[in-house]
Amino acid sequence: MYCVSLSGVTGSRKELPPNLHNFIAKIRSYTQPRNLPIAVGFGLSTPEHIAKVTSIADGAVVGSALVTLIDKQEVGKEAEAVRQYIQSLSQK
Repeated sequence: MYCVSLSGVTGSRKELPPNLHNFIAKIRSYTQPRNLPIAVGFGLSTPEHIAKVTSIADGAVVGSALVTLIDKQEVGKEAEAVRQYIQSLSQK
């Protein structure tokens, strides 16, 4: 189950919404009996975001952050930049 962390437009944010934990708990009450994993995305871009989200959900999605990162890279350097970025997200 893909859950949107906040309402509004996609893109990185400084902070996650304060009600995210309650929202995911409510969704989990529906998905747990069916053994469906929950992934949260929309506005995630920092190791702190990933740590918080993965403490309450099964996965985190960083789509816009990756698109922005890839767009800023020289041709041929995109894959390494993505690898480093993803590795940095797990450092918290």
